Amino acid sequence: MFSDFHCIPEVPRTLLQQDQELEKDPRFPTIILSTQIAQEEQGILSGKEVVISDRGLIDIAVFASYYGHTVPNECLHVEDRYDLVFLFSPWECQPLPSPDSDYEVRRIQLHYRFLEYLQEKNIPFTEVRGTLEERCLQINTVLNAYLDRSQK
Repeated sequence: MFSDFHCIPEVPRTLLQQDQELEKDPRFPTIILSTQIAQEEQGILSGKEVVISDRGLIDIAVFASYYGHTVPNECLHVEDRYDLVFLFSPWECQPLPSPDSDYEVRRIQLHYRFLEYLQEKNIPFTEVRGTLEERCLQINTVLNAYLDRSQK
């Protein structure tokens, strides 16, 4: 298993924890984008073997298109930006508030939009499913196989 890694937390969540009013700022998407890019660059410069990002430019592109916003230019050509992409199934990761809630509908719609986007861009990805233990095993298996191949 790998141990030398740099982790980038989910940028929008981190920003909103610092300032909840930021969500109302029309510059919020631009702030997310610039912060994400800066944190990814910091991760690369950290010298760690692996950089793990909770979210990335793929997410920004998908969320922008889902909500009818213009996809930022920086997100248009992300096909080769990430070595590995993991997509988590939304219905297995945490209990949903209500089977009929708008929240559940949006989560499922966004999941399918991610699938479509990854397929449209021909971005290889691993769809992660199951219990927390099963998900961790899937990720470790894929990541270790990738690290083994890249060290040869």
